[in-house]
Amino acid sequence: MPLSLYPSILEHTKPAFLEKAQQLSSFCDFVQLDVTDGVFTPEKNWLDPDVVEQALTIPFELHLMLQQPLTEMPAWFDISNLKRMIVHVESDADISTCIHEAHSHKKEIALSINPSTPLDVLAPFISEIDGVQVMGVIPGKQGQTLLRETMNRIRTLREMYPTLDIAVDGGVNKETLPELIA
Repeated sequence: MPLSLYPSILEHTKPAFLEKAQQLSSFCDFVQLDVTDGVFTPEKNWLDPDVVEQALTIPFELHLMLQQPLTEMPAWFDISNLKRMIVHVESDADISTCIHEAHSHKKEIALSINPSTPLDVLAPFISEIDGVQVMGVIPGKQGQTLLRETMNRIRTLREMYPTLDIAVDGGVNKETLPELIA
């Protein structure tokens, strides 16, 4: 399986977002944008689809750390460089509807799963999604340490679904990367 590494942007102000978008656009070819609502995660961040569309010149995915992701999804569908949306299985949304909406707008969709959520909740959706994002931390704040049980969760997912695109979000750094790759 090919390995891809890309940074995420989780900013709380427009100027901070614009600065980070400009920096990353100069040396990255893909980025993840995090959207938080202050309900699903403790903090709410700033992210405006119109500003993102003008400022971010590279392809990106949108990590919707939201209690109600279906209310936010439509604002992003027409942005051409948005390639994938990531929705948490723990959200209040109807996951099948999220999948249908993303695919009907020609966007990939992945499901994100929190560290304490059993992996078997993914089973009903595996054939309809483009990947799974395993949270290596409690979502909502950057700079956290990778939870050790993340490695076992990834191994289990790989055994269950050998061809599944698996991403890890949180706690990935030069110390944890070798074990994650293995």
